[in-house]
Amino acid sequence: MLRTIISIWRDFSSQMKKQNISAYASSTAFFLFLSVIPMLMVVCAVIPYTPVTEQNLVTALTDVTPDIADAMVESLVVDVYESSVGILPVALIAMVWSAAKGVMALMRGLNAVNGVDEKRNYFVIRFIASFYTLIMLVVLILSLFFMVFGNQLVDIALHRIPQLQMFVSLLMNFRFLFVWAVLILLFGLIYTYIPDTKLKFTEQVPGACFAAVVWSIFSWGFSMYVSYGNGYSIYGSLTIIVIIMLWMYFCMYIILIGAYLNRYFRPVNRVLVNHASSKSELARENRRRIREIKKIQRRKKHYTEIDRDPKGQDENLTDRN
Repeated sequence: MLRTIISIWRDFSSQMKKQNISAYASSTAFFLFLSVIPMLMVVCAVIPYTPVTEQNLVTALTDVTPDIADAMVESLVVDVYESSVGILPVALIAMVWSAAKGVMALMRGLNAVNGVDEKRNYFVIRFIASFYTLIMLVVLILSLFFMVFGNQLVDIALHRIPQLQMFVSLLMNFRFLFVWAVLILLFGLIYTYIPDTKLKFTEQVPGACFAAVVWSIFSWGFSMYVSYGNGYSIYGSLTIIVIIMLWMYFCMYIILIGAYLNRYFRPVNRVLVNHASSKSELARENRRRIREIKKIQRRKKHYTEIDRDPKGQDENLTDRN
């Protein structure tokens, strides 16, 4: 058993090296990193039209970044917030271009993982990448909104509908499962619709589960290392850039590993799915046979009663006539 696992792991690793996944992960992380500042400018330009304040944005960002980056993040938000209105068109164009380049790199990586060549038109690819970029921006703004006003929204909902108390308590106690469910759905959609090939969503669920769990564990462990480690302090502020780049690179690598897991074990998944479908078909066939047997038994019982009481049957026929 152990030898089988080791041989599968070696074959999986060698096949991944042939796909050059690390190059696609690094290019995706690089262009997504380039889109961070323009995206922050766009968010800061949109915030004045929402109930979110500048301090709310600083608080939300510093809650999810390492402590060493808090001062830099606060300074960056203040500078961007003051100058974002005048350069909004430029920031929006730069964000869409750089983030779209990152999504295109992810497309190439997923195509390589699935062993397909990109056949879509360049403008179609650009449109798809820009569409996903805008979705990412909307999700970021909504996430920021719920991070800031989540408690107020929960209080309003509980005040209007007190029956939600148990559901909210359950959701808060198991919120990491909710996060995993959202990530699984997100990664499953990415694996299904971004590559230039037709794939079933159900076949992408195993890799999406792997990517969601490993992503969460890695991000937690990485944040713990950065928060409590002191080896990075000798590099000063440049450490923040390196840390963010490394985190984004490994996250993109995890996504591509999940996609390749789906392809590598696709024959096994299809066998399991076919086995499950055949079992369900067999169960339906058994239920159909049971219904037929019950019908035959009811008919036999009916004819047996007629044979036992033919006079009563004749009287019933006479009454009917």
